[in-house]
Amino acid sequence: MRTINLRILDLRKKQGLTQQDLASAIGVTFQTVSKWENGVTMPDVAMLPLLAEYFQITVDELLGLRPLSGEEYILTETGKKNYWDSKKEYLIKSRRSIWNMDYMKFLLRDVFLIKEPVNILDCGCGYGALGLLLLPLLPEGSSYTGIDFNQKLLQEGKELFKKKGLEGVSITPYRSAGKILAENDIICKKEWMDNLYGSKPEI
Repeated sequence: MRTINLRILDLRKKQGLTQQDLASAIGVTFQTVSKWENGVTMPDVAMLPLLAEYFQITVDELLGLRPLSGEEYILTETGKKNYWDSKKEYLIKSRRSIWNMDYMKFLLRDVFLIKEPVNILDCGCGYGALGLLLLPLLPEGSSYTGIDFNQKLLQEGKELFKKKGLEGVSITPYRSAGKILAENDIICKKEWMDNLYGSKPEI
C-alpha cells in the first residue's frame, strides 16, 4: 500500500499563500491548516475534493500518491545497455574533475587509515575510473574488481588498466559477479548491485 504524503504545505507555498489565506478560502481555521501540514490530523474525506479543486490538481496528487505537475520522473536512456557505448571520452573527461588527487591521498592515508592491502568492488564501474584512480594510491597487493553491464566499456577499461600497468584488476560483466561481495573490503555503489539482483545479497 502506498504511503499518504499530504502536499498541502508544498502547494500553499508554491502559490505564495499564508495558512490564513488558505483557511479563509476553504472555510476552516488557520490552526486546522497547520495541523494538516504538520501531520497532526488529516482533512475530512469530504474536504479532499474541495482542496484538490482549489489547487487545481487531483486528489491523488493532493495525497502524494501521484507526483505533482513538473515532478514526474522522466525516463532517460542512461540505464540502457548500449547507451554508454559511445560515451567513453565524456566519461574520462568528466571523471578527471571529480577528485583532487591530493585530497584522495589524504582520505586514504589519514581518514580511512588504509595501511594494508584491500580488495575493492566497484558496482557499475563503467571503464573502471575509480580503480584507475585508487590502485596507484593503495598499498601494494590491493585489488580492484569492477562490474558493469556495458561490455564495450568493460573492454576499454581492461585496455586502460593494461596500458597503465596496474595489477590485481578484474573487470567483469555483472552476471558473473554474484558471489564476489563477501570477498571485498570496500564496496562502492552496492545499491546498484542490489537493484540488479532484486534483493540485498548476504555479506
